[in-house]
Amino acid sequence: MNKVHLVFNIILGLFFLMKSILSYSHEEIFYNIYTEELDPISYREHSKVSGVATDIVKEVFKRANIKSKIMVFPWARSFQNVKNDKNGFVYPLVRSSNREFSFHWIGPIMIRKTSFWALNDRKDIIPVNNLQDLKQYKVGVTNKEYLHQTLVDRGFENNINIVPVSHSSINVEKLLAGRIDVMSGNNYTIKKKFLNLGYYNVSLKEIFTVSFGGYYIGANLDVSDETIERLKKSFISVRKSDFVEKMHVKYHLPYDKVLYKTNGFGH
Repeated sequence: MNKVHLVFNIILGLFFLMKSILSYSHEEIFYNIYTEELDPISYREHSKVSGVATDIVKEVFKRANIKSKIMVFPWARSFQNVKNDKNGFVYPLVRSSNREFSFHWIGPIMIRKTSFWALNDRKDIIPVNNLQDLKQYKVGVTNKEYLHQTLVDRGFENNINIVPVSHSSINVEKLLAGRIDVMSGNNYTIKKKFLNLGYYNVSLKEIFTVSFGGYYIGANLDVSDETIERLKKSFISVRKSDFVEKMHVKYHLPYDKVLYKTNGFGH
């Protein structure tokens, strides 16, 4: 074998070796996805994680052919986990200016309206026109969620006019006991929070709509650009199909076709 053939065979061998290593390492990357207990968005059901957003996230990763595992923790822990995990993702994440450069963003995977709610028979609590007027009430929020930070930024004080808790179910009990005046919830979750605790006849009134926008998948900034691009392309495929609408039907949730179509969903 002459030198030319020898060099050629060495280069060819190195090429296939590198290709094999890269392929193997790519296939072996396993991504962790963190979420919270937020029925019907995401929740534990026996040995698996279910929910309308969960199914959408699973489909996005499936179409991208990327392996992952979903884990449920209190929101503050999930939010911290994704920041510490170089292979970490988190959902459902509200996109805001103070979070913009902390994550890669994929979505929005759902459109939601978040408001503050009070018991209908609390005649002393009336709707307000802005967040400043909300300061007269004791407000229940989930610790470290988007709304918690928003209220702190607007001058609300922990354990004075906002009461942060680890899980929203605690606020349900506090609201019914009169220990808080209002609590947060969106158009998907607020009724479920009461039904899941066995409160079927609670009448609520909307006090103030604080935000209107999307739920996203957030990724740790160390996740590779190639992986993020694959997931973004996969999400576009999901968004353009009827998959999101079907998931709303599956979980018996209203699907505003005009609203979702405005945001690029559907055919």
